Amino acid sequence: PTAVEKEDPRSYYEVAARLSREVENAWYPDQYSHAANPLAHIMSTGPEIWTQTEGKITHFIATMGTGGTITGCAQSFNDLSKEEGKTPPQVIGVDPVGSILKEYFETGNMGTPHTYKVEGFGEDFIPPATDFTNIDEIRQVNDEQCFVMARKLARKEGLFSGGSAGAALHIALEVAEECDQREENAMIVVILPDAGNPYLSKVYNDDWLRENGFDVDSWEC
Repeated sequence: PTAVEKEDPRSYYEVAARLSREVENAWYPDQYSHAANPLAHIMSTGPEIWTQTEGKITHFIATMGTGGTITGCAQSFNDLSKEEGKTPPQVIGVDPVGSILKEYFETGNMGTPHTYKVEGFGEDFIPPATDFTNIDEIRQVNDEQCFVMARKLARKEGLFSGGSAGAALHIALEVAEECDQREENAMIVVILPDAGNPYLSKVYNDDWLRENGFDVDSWEC
């Protein structure tokens, strides 16, 4: 179950740790705490994006779970921009309503988490792999926004993704509209971190959506 404390023996954190102890030759990456998580993005993802955009990236948008992607990429952009005398991009994290990351970032308070249906990002604790230093803003999305955008992405663009990709794209389009209103010449990079296969019984299942209170029949996707 996901609606339990991180320390609960039934939580996927604790089950993974227990199995790593019980199963011979098992390896537990502990991506929430392992320094190699953000380091991988400092060494690879960030420089790749910087090179492919010729350092012209103005906004970077990513969902926040372990925090490794956004932490590592933000650090990389900061370092590379200093080396080249350029302005680093605005780094925007995406957090689901019910998670505590946005409130902690803005106020330093842990807040009170509550359950949400979208999976793959958001937390009820602060992952050690997350460093907020180079993050400029965190925006929140609700479940419906995530699911609608994921389904639109599949139907209109042929990209079969999950709810966290839908969340990231929802905010990316929001930022793009704001840039258009300011007549700002922007280059926005967004990470779509998941595939749709694990969510066939949920995000892409109309019956499940209706059972969970979503008016899927009104969605244009």
